[in-house]
Amino acid sequence: MGRIVRSATYFVAFPLAYALAILVGRATRLGGDEIALVWPAAAVSTIWLLAAYRCGPRERAAHFLLLTGLTFVVNLYTGAAVPLAAWFVLVNVVLAAVTVSVLTYGRREVALRDPADLAHLIAAVIVGNCCGAVLAAGYFTVVDGDPPAETFALFAVRNAASALLGVAIWLRLHDLTFERPRLTPFAVLEAVAVGGSVLGVLVWAFWLNTGVPMAFLVLVPAMCLALRYSTTISTLFVTAAGIWIICATLLDRGTFIVPDLQIRALLAQAMVISLTVIVLALALYRDSRARLIDELELARDAADRDSQLLAAVLDSIHDSVILIGATGEVVLQNARASDSGLVGDVVTASRDLAEVPAPGARRDVVVEAEHSRVIELTTAPLARQSPFRVVAFRDVTEERTHAQQLREARDLFAGVLQAASEQAIIGTDAAGRITVFNNGAERLLGWTAAEMIGRMPLEFHYLPEVEARAAETGSAAGFDVFVHGVGPDSADVREWTYVRRDGTHVAVSLAISQMTDQDGRCVGYIGVATDITEQKAAEQALAESEERFRLAFDTAPMGMFMFDVTPERFGRITRCNQAMADVLGRRPDDVLQLTVTELDGLESHSETALLEQLLTLRVGQTLDAETVFRRADGGTVWGLVSASVVAPRGSEPYGICLVEDITARKRVEDELHYLASHDPLTGLANRALFMGRIDKALADAERTGSNNVGLIFLDLDGFKTVNDTWGHAQGDEVLKVVGDRLKSSIGPYDTAARLGGDEFAVLCPRDADVASLRSAAERIRAEMRRPVRLGPGRMYDQLSVSAGVVISQPGCQSETLLQRADKLMYFAKRSGKDCVTMGSGPAEEAALLREMQLTPELGRALDLHEFAVHFQPIVDLRTGECVAAEALLRWQHPERGLLGPDEFLSIAEASRFMPAIGRGVLNEACRQARMWTGPAERSAVHVNVSGRQLEVGDLRADVLNALDVSGLDPHRLVLELTETHAGRVAASLGDDLNMLRQLGIRIAIDDVGTGFSGLVKIADLPVDMLKISRHFIAGLPADVRSATISKAIVGLGTSLGMTVIAEGIERQEQRAVLLEWGCALGQGYLFGKARPGAGGIKSPSSLFHPA
Repeated sequence: MGRIVRSATYFVAFPLAYALAILVGRATRLGGDEIALVWPAAAVSTIWLLAAYRCGPRERAAHFLLLTGLTFVVNLYTGAAVPLAAWFVLVNVVLAAVTVSVLTYGRREVALRDPADLAHLIAAVIVGNCCGAVLAAGYFTVVDGDPPAETFALFAVRNAASALLGVAIWLRLHDLTFERPRLTPFAVLEAVAVGGSVLGVLVWAFWLNTGVPMAFLVLVPAMCLALRYSTTISTLFVTAAGIWIICATLLDRGTFIVPDLQIRALLAQAMVISLTVIVLALALYRDSRARLIDELELARDAADRDSQLLAAVLDSIHDSVILIGATGEVVLQNARASDSGLVGDVVTASRDLAEVPAPGARRDVVVEAEHSRVIELTTAPLARQSPFRVVAFRDVTEERTHAQQLREARDLFAGVLQAASEQAIIGTDAAGRITVFNNGAERLLGWTAAEMIGRMPLEFHYLPEVEARAAETGSAAGFDVFVHGVGPDSADVREWTYVRRDGTHVAVSLAISQMTDQDGRCVGYIGVATDITEQKAAEQALAESEERFRLAFDTAPMGMFMFDVTPERFGRITRCNQAMADVLGRRPDDVLQLTVTELDGLESHSETALLEQLLTLRVGQTLDAETVFRRADGGTVWGLVSASVVAPRGSEPYGICLVEDITARKRVEDELHYLASHDPLTGLANRALFMGRIDKALADAERTGSNNVGLIFLDLDGFKTVNDTWGHAQGDEVLKVVGDRLKSSIGPYDTAARLGGDEFAVLCPRDADVASLRSAAERIRAEMRRPVRLGPGRMYDQLSVSAGVVISQPGCQSETLLQRADKLMYFAKRSGKDCVTMGSGPAEEAALLREMQLTPELGRALDLHEFAVHFQPIVDLRTGECVAAEALLRWQHPERGLLGPDEFLSIAEASRFMPAIGRGVLNEACRQARMWTGPAERSAVHVNVSGRQLEVGDLRADVLNALDVSGLDPHRLVLELTETHAGRVAASLGDDLNMLRQLGIRIAIDDVGTGFSGLVKIADLPVDMLKISRHFIAGLPADVRSATISKAIVGLGTSLGMTVIAEGIERQEQRAVLLEWGCALGQGYLFGKARPGAGGIKSPSSLFHPA
């Protein structure tokens, strides 16, 4: 409506104004000239087209045609000829059109608000009016012959003055943006006073015909007016002044009254133009300056408001904001940034972002504060090319965490939907329409998700089952049946029957949960269905299996029980079969009142007790071991336990234990273990157990640094006589008695062992010293000397032991310690038996060391033939004739020279080389005797047989071999057995001796009297000779004991028909006494020392005279 009114106004007002302007212009012709003094039509036409410029294209065209036609009509009306009227149309239209074109070129709005707008207006007016003036000057020059320059100047200045003043008035009055003056009484009085003064000067200056210079007086008050008041008022003043100047000029008044009318018109128009330009320029400058000041004030006020607003906004937003200067200093920060404590870290982190040219650069940084925090930074320059940067940041740690959790949850949900191929996951909205149908649902039901989305779950449910459930819940047979009882905090799990696409049925377990929004409103349901068809079958099979298990459990021949592993009833027995109750000697119901630990029959408990280990079992673990159960009657039962903890699906875990009664087997194992480590005859430790005990004692001594382990090595004296005299059964009885006496004679920490045969040992692992060990050995020796009852009316009173005693040294090994004790025992044997040899003294240890050094040299001596045989003569005590010679062993040592038997023979006797040495002596003696000639050709040769040779059992073969190789007559060979070894002659060896005697070989017993146990056996042995020990001969004739024993031996031999030989005769009185008692033969230094070869068998007649 407003546009229609405006358009109608333009089509009425502008034509009227334009027609009036032409009439006014025609009225100002000077002297009837065709050229008017003023042409306001130029201003109106320009304003008309400028106003039409704001209209649409059609309206602009209509205004342009109306302007053209009206110009032609009015000019004709005012008396212009047709050609002139037509030409004026062209001049006016071109003038207005060019002026408007230049004025609007490149500008969205045409206004007069500052000096630049005035300059633009002047330029447009000049260009447009010059174009019109060129057309007008051309017409008048051609038609009337007027000078072109004056005509051009007249038209240009006249039209320019009108156009400039008119357009300026229009622009100011039409500008709705300029501030209307506030009229106060003082302002009105001031305006009237100043305006009246200026107009007065103007009237005075242009009414008097005083010459041209007076015209410029009006410029001073006009400039003052322009500087004091607004442009609009100044424009109105200029308009009034221009009208007055024109009127005065028309009335031939004023300063421009010159004869030439054209010059007069030019001067008047130039004055109007000058006044207009000067006043408008000053007024516009003043307005611009005032407006700039106002704008500055407004900008400052706005800046203050914006600053306050900015501060309020910055403090109210959730982000922290800082303004960073060119050097990195913080110029501005809001309260949240100040409170964050992260400004310094943010400034550092934002330096890299400052290099990014894109505004709003954003980055997440991790700030290492008390805890690492994720800070989101956003930075941008304050303005283009500004050194200041605005940085907004906020702690997004929780936001990122929540976002990550949300993504993970979303991905998890998507992954679950896709991966849960074994579960059918179906989601619906609140009304029950399907929205989610995963792969598992497709696999289970046979429909695709595309087919089922938007449909109802009722379509794949077994309808009779749904109707039955609906009747139970009192709801309609629809979706409400499935979600009955499902709420925000309560899910529903039921078993349903689905109908597949192919019509088959499948049993499922369906769990339904409700989905709600943030306001708690239900937005849908999610159901997870699991195919339990196999589970149903498995449950049936399980029930059957449990029944079978119950029957098997209750009737099993092996003991079985179950126990609780839950914290509340940990270890409580929950089930027990009859076999287990029988093992425990209880009724099954009584067993159920017990715990696992109450079954333990061990006398001592520890954290690793087997039955306690049952309570530490976890699901999947097993335990196989042996333990002892306590019976109700107080007895114990060994059981082989196999236990485990199982966790059946849907049930709490429990422990199950299988128990096999292995009491009988354990008894057998214990017996076998005892037999494997103990001597079956005496019950003492055997060699293996004893050596282990020695190793442990030595290790303990080494660890504690005590090195006080004692060892007593015992050997029975003459035990072989017992076996040979009364048999092995009686010998075993003696060994049993020895074992019992050893047990009763040792301390609580000591160990007694039978090492083999008649060898025993005692280990003293604690606090062993010389005194205590000697006391223990003597106590054992005294205990052994007591008579042994071998049966009704039979006592053996010859039992004695020889003992070797040692104490361990640092680094000593068990075998070495035992060997040392063994050697010392042999020393005791050689010392007369029934005695104790301590190995802690220097002499004994030195002897032992010497023996240990010589023993390996014996083997070397055998290989290098270092042993030699010397012969000592045996003579007839009555005649002094040499009747025989005894072969005595000598060792030609490469370093120590010739060694007698006292220096090595005892060591050889205890070594493994003795049988070979004895065999070599026998062979060599036979060989040399065979080579004797002369008186010695018929002499006998006596060869000693060692105990080791008797033990080996090859004596018969050795003798026969020596005789065969040497060719010696068997009647010349005499074999000497030591009395202590005579008791070792078993039945088989006795047969060998009888066979040798049948060949002519004679048997002699050496050292008779040193071993009384041998005297009992002599009468039963195939013996031809007795040799009295040198120990008794040495005491003759003064020592009564020696004399008594020697005389008894001579009497015994004579009564038995045996030849008696006395050893060690060194004095004539000894020979005489022996002859008196009836001793036939003798040997000793009195008759000659042992010498090599035949030199030892010559008759020693030079030493004594026969009786």
